[in-house]
Amino acid sequence: MDSWTRPQILSMLEGGNEQLSTFFRRHSISPENESHMTPNISNCIFERRYETKAAQFYRKNLDAHVKHLLANGEYKGREAARKKKLSK
Repeated sequence: MDSWTRPQILSMLEGGNEQLSTFFRRHSISPENESHMTPNISNCIFERRYETKAAQFYRKNLDAHVKHLLANGEYKGREAARKKKLSK
């Protein structure tokens, strides 16, 4: 069984699959009409999108966000983290 660190868990809670997919769609990095693609082509496209500048930007900002959360103590959920960030 895997053992996850607190920063890894926070990264998944704050920037997991749903959030990353939304980010990619907003930045037009999600392939259109994926249903017509063969699994090999689709996998290649999805792997390449993790190497884009947008993906690097996402990782960098997620890392900074998680460090900020860790420095501020107790994590109270994604919504609370968003409200606190927006109120600053």
